[in-house]
Amino acid sequence: MINFWQLSSYALCIGIIFFFSKEGFEYVNYTLKRREKGCGVIPRYPHLDPFLGLDVVVGMAKSLKQDYFLVWLNKIHENKPKTFVVNFVGSRFIYTIEPENMKSMSAINWKDFAVGPMRRNNKATHPFADKGVNTVDGKEWEFSRLLIKPFFMREAFANTRRLSKHVDRLLDHFPEDGETFNIQPLVQRWVSYCSWTR
Repeated sequence: MINFWQLSSYALCIGIIFFFSKEGFEYVNYTLKRREKGCGVIPRYPHLDPFLGLDVVVGMAKSLKQDYFLVWLNKIHENKPKTFVVNFVGSRFIYTIEPENMKSMSAINWKDFAVGPMRRNNKATHPFADKGVNTVDGKEWEFSRLLIKPFFMREAFANTRRLSKHVDRLLDHFPEDGETFNIQPLVQRWVSYCSWTR
């Protein structure tokens, strides 16, 4: 008769075999697709925890909670290639600051990059951004892109005089003594106000 420890050992072995089989299958599938598209090998991020990438997960969570996510993101990219692979709890995420990659994902080959399942299904973006150009795909993405497209046209920024009074109002709220303060609520109010008064 099989006791608890034997059953646990069998379950653990099956789990390990399943994990490595899945990883092997995904690696082969990824390699075949990469070669088919003529893509090179993407460098890997030097994790402290190479198995689950918990160093990145904890760092991201802490930076979001303490409002320094952009600083953390800059640090992640510091002295690294412009594009690299991050292990995020066993999932492969590609981080890039390469302008051509950003252009391809945002304008040229956007149909090849699905972000909705990753960004919306886990509800991680909901407090900040629910449906928008950075969190949806397909028709919803096309609609969001259509709404923001005018903001990326050079003509929209040729005449900045119309914003001067709004910028002055924003600057009036800055402390005059050089004291450190949280600018985020002011900028959010400013952007909302400017949007309504265009």
